[in-house]
Amino acid sequence: MKKLRKIGLLTTAIVLAAALSAMTAWADTRTQETAVIKEGNNIYANGVPILIKKDSDNKAYVYDQAGTGKLLPDEVTGLTVYGGGKNVPVNGDTSIIVDNVKMGYIYGGGYSDGSGSADVSGDSTVLIKGNVDAATIYGGGRADAAKGNASANVGGTASAKIIADPTGNHGNIYGGGYATANSTYRASATAGASYAQTKGRTYSLRGGGMAYAKEEGNAQADIQGSIAVQLDAVDIREVYGGGYASGINASAKAGSVKVMGSGNEMMIFRAGGDADKGKADVAGAIQIELKNFSNLYGYTCGGGSARNGGSANAVSVNMVIQDSVTPVEEQFTDYWVCAAFYGGGDAEAGSQADILGKVTMNFEGDTLGGSILGGGEATGDGSASIDSSEILFTGCKGFYVDQLDQTACPSVVSGGETEAVSPAKSAITVADSQIEEVWGGYMKENQPNAIEGTAALTVSGDKTKIGKAGLFDTIQLDRTLSLENFQPKKPGMATKLKAADLKTGDTVIRCGSVDAEAGWFALQGGKLAFEKTENQAVWKIAEVTPVQTPQINTEISQGAPTVTVKDDDVQKFLTEEDKADLANGSTIRFLVQVDKVEKPAQAVLQEVNQQLQDTGKKVGAYLDINLVKEKDGVKSSISEWNDSMDLVIAIPQELWPREGEKRIFSIIHVHEKDGQLITTELPDMDDNDRTITARIKGMSTFALAYTDDQSSVAETKPETESGKDVNTAAAKETGQPDRSAATGDDFDFWPLILLAAVSGAAVLLIWGPLRKKRN
Repeated sequence: MKKLRKIGLLTTAIVLAAALSAMTAWADTRTQETAVIKEGNNIYANGVPILIKKDSDNKAYVYDQAGTGKLLPDEVTGLTVYGGGKNVPVNGDTSIIVDNVKMGYIYGGGYSDGSGSADVSGDSTVLIKGNVDAATIYGGGRADAAKGNASANVGGTASAKIIADPTGNHGNIYGGGYATANSTYRASATAGASYAQTKGRTYSLRGGGMAYAKEEGNAQADIQGSIAVQLDAVDIREVYGGGYASGINASAKAGSVKVMGSGNEMMIFRAGGDADKGKADVAGAIQIELKNFSNLYGYTCGGGSARNGGSANAVSVNMVIQDSVTPVEEQFTDYWVCAAFYGGGDAEAGSQADILGKVTMNFEGDTLGGSILGGGEATGDGSASIDSSEILFTGCKGFYVDQLDQTACPSVVSGGETEAVSPAKSAITVADSQIEEVWGGYMKENQPNAIEGTAALTVSGDKTKIGKAGLFDTIQLDRTLSLENFQPKKPGMATKLKAADLKTGDTVIRCGSVDAEAGWFALQGGKLAFEKTENQAVWKIAEVTPVQTPQINTEISQGAPTVTVKDDDVQKFLTEEDKADLANGSTIRFLVQVDKVEKPAQAVLQEVNQQLQDTGKKVGAYLDINLVKEKDGVKSSISEWNDSMDLVIAIPQELWPREGEKRIFSIIHVHEKDGQLITTELPDMDDNDRTITARIKGMSTFALAYTDDQSSVAETKPETESGKDVNTAAAKETGQPDRSAATGDDFDFWPLILLAAVSGAAVLLIWGPLRKKRN
């Protein structure tokens, strides 16, 4: 019996050990935590949240972030710190807080020399606070591909937050990581997103990462998602929104960039990427908001910078400069300099810094001198093109130069410098602002040139003053515009004036040029009278053409039912711009296009089926109803508007109820907005059993739904032209989705049951023989 008991105990021990080993392997999916270590002049936190602060001896040590437990015995002032490990990954977040201690280099992530991965699966954060200078800070990790392929990626957001007040000035701040490859190996220090913040005097800040690739090496410091930059009361020399890529195989791309700043001084600002042979493109939009800067004294650029064959493109730029100052200063004796704004990027020969979409620049309440260009700057065969530009000035004034006793106002160009950056479309709005020159073109050899696309100028406000203007297709104004000089877009081409607020006899343009000609301007929606004296030329409204009423027509495809829109509702489709254009002589027409849809999109079928689930309603037909606006020969689609209107749809004959039946109809409207489908059921608002009237605010896809009144004759399924029930066909195509409610409990309890069963068996093996012996 003792032998049996020993066998049972041995068996139990073996089974329990195997079960516990399996449980450990099942439960522990994280990298084993490692303590904070010091190796030479480097500290590796290995994912342990740390706080670096001074002790009572006024020396800096590493503590836990509660500040109570000292994690290293040695002083750490001036050392390099990593939030991650050395060639060891961290499964989770990293966090470094430095309180009033001046350190050397700090990396939020880990370090890899190619011997192993130093990836961080979560976020990596570096926070500097107190009254101290930050040296060089990276929110991400560092990968040096010296011994093999090096990886120090951050799966989440890499952050470098400098909220400390500098005693001198902060150094170089980077939101992302650092990657370098000198041979055939690959270095990667990417991040899912990045955040960079600084305060006070700072040398430079870069929202992305740094990638250096020499010879055949490959280096990546991409930010896969968004880059966010925050500037707080800064006095900063250089700010770059994106990353930096040096080398043919270097990449420091980003998904998008957003820069927010509130005061005070800044010299060089480029919101995009920076590429020297490499790629530093921004895949999405660039957003800039700079407020309350007392001294923007250098270059402010919405795009990126590229040279030596590099690429720093972006999709779009939206720049807002508010309540800020761009001074005019004497750099050398009698040599005066002023700031420059570019909506686009800059590219040297063989390089690209294009803005693929629109550039918007909005100046509000600023004091401005210098140059403002909607495009970019390119030299040689470099490309810094933009698709279109819009520049707006609201309540801006010039900069008064006391030494010169004069006010310097900005010169504004809708495009950039050189023909390569000419936009296809441009618009400039000047409201209660002072502008020296405004041109609807681009600059080449310091001279304005007309663009091939359309250029529009809008002028409003009694405080607006413009010296010179020209190269516009249209000028819209609400009062007389006085100019020193004007340049037509092309010889013999009149600029159309839109002056809906002015009446017959009013002066529209007054110009001081001795070369003025009557044909410089024409009134849209009327005629002008021209008068010229020795000192000025005047264009007055001689006649106004009555405003036309837009027409609305319908276009019904074969098999589709008749759709009616009331003529009175056409006013609901007009924007304020449309109304102004009508007043200025534009022609606008609307067309309602109706098509019967035999095979709706899968997403539409799912939306309709879900809307009608458990209602007993069926779908009789699907329709695509679209509204097209044609203004002065240019067509555009209108999907929604502000005021509701009545849409009347004739019920197809195959859906009419049989004699004696009563059929109740409704419309299911499936509309796409902001990338999502919105589904709404609209009731029939009329008493006519041959039509459906619904109140709508948009057009797209409609499903005609119905149900038969149970009190009438027995329900009969309507058939389509092919003889099949539309609802049945839709159900076959989509199938029935699994709508069982999720419990939210996805815990795998079988390993616990297994362990319990094994333990129970062991107990029986041990105690069973003992009970028999005692008995």
